[in-house]
Amino acid sequence: MVARYYELCDQRDALYAKVQPLEDRITVVNAEIEAKRIEAEGLAKQIEEGLGGPQFIELKKEIAQIAAFLRKIPPRPDVTK
Repeated sequence: MVARYYELCDQRDALYAKVQPLEDRITVVNAEIEAKRIEAEGLAKQIEEGLGGPQFIELKKEIAQIAAFLRKIPPRPDVTK
């Protein structure tokens, strides 16, 4: 029984060893994903700041209110003439 136990443990350990390169690679990939998530978070913050944050929401609300009042938006006048 003890011999069988060690035989099974050896098989298990061999399987772990076989997939270890994949485990190592997934660790690297997960670190890359986390770095990209942090980068995306920073970009999103820059976008929000570039739009003006809460002021942009108020701008969009006012545009929507005027559009609802007008119901049909007239064409923009051509200012190049």
